Amino acid sequence: MIDVTGNQIVAPFYATVKTISSSGDFMQLMATGVSAAVTLTLMFGHGEHFQVHQALSRHVRDGDTVNKGQSLLTLNQALLRAGEPHQSRLSLFIQCPATLTWPTSGTATALDSIIFEEEQDKL
Repeated sequence: MIDVTGNQIVAPFYATVKTISSSGDFMQLMATGVSAAVTLTLMFGHGEHFQVHQALSRHVRDGDTVNKGQSLLTLNQALLRAGEPHQSRLSLFIQCPATLTWPTSGTATALDSIIFEEEQDKL
């Protein structure tokens, strides 16, 4: 789970919004423009605010196409922090058809993750 400190959640890649809850606390993005189907699921807390979440404002709907860096949600940090601590944290789930290999020993950093593969390729 990630402790979100900013006021915007943006699309990490070009995608189609596959599913989004009315409140925006649950969202699935299907990557576009890649050979393999990659789905990213974003969920605040336990997804308990499926209909209404006062701290979140949606900017997209089911079926929308989004650009990399486009705002998906605006967060009201004061309201987000006023609730239960676990409700202010964001979980990310990545689904891809590729087989992932995880290190069996040693230290892993965020840049060792498949999430950052595109950036590593540019270096």
